[in-house]
Amino acid sequence: MSKKKPLIKDETFTWTFIKIFIIIASVFLATAGMWLVDIGLFGMVNAERYGDEFMGTTGFFTHPAVQLYHMGLYLIMISVAMPTALSLYSVLKQYRMSFIKRKQKDS
Repeated sequence: MSKKKPLIKDETFTWTFIKIFIIIASVFLATAGMWLVDIGLFGMVNAERYGDEFMGTTGFFTHPAVQLYHMGLYLIMISVAMPTALSLYSVLKQYRMSFIKRKQKDS
């Protein structure tokens, strides 16, 4: 009975795929966040101008403009934090590998 070969042999391919996915997801979240900030600001300006509470809709849900604005800010913060965490992980991994190599070289 022959064993099937794994689709992904190389671990670097997996990490590259994960990094690309994180970058694409962060771009999507930043775009969605800016969209929500835009709708929220439009609603807040019109509520101030006309004195009526604006209920903004994104096509999927309806919330007051202030909530839409803050949800957009949170999405933008998450979209900035994701690549930052990825970068920190990569830098710390490189540092750890160089530390291990120096330790082996000294021994």
